[in-house]
Amino acid sequence: MMTAPSRNARICIPTFFNTFSYGNNKVILREAKSIFELLAEPFEDTCVQILVGAAFVSIGLGIYQDGWRGIFEGLSICIAIVIITAITAVNGYVKEKQF
Repeated sequence: MMTAPSRNARICIPTFFNTFSYGNNKVILREAKSIFELLAEPFEDTCVQILVGAAFVSIGLGIYQDGWRGIFEGLSICIAIVIITAITAVNGYVKEKQF
């Protein structure tokens, strides 16, 4: 006379096959990026690199044409780049800390 398999046996066999087929169900923790890595990340964008180049050219031409008073247009571009980079880095840092 055969007996029905126990409840534990019915659960363990599919679990074994699922683990064998798909692997363990463990979260892989990765190291969070530092704030300095997040600050350097936006400078890899081509648009930001063009803005940095334009800022330095504008500063150089402004000093050449108007003396030290011509520096303000280039500095305004630099300030915009710093603000964009800082906001992007802070958003990325908060997102890294959430997960």
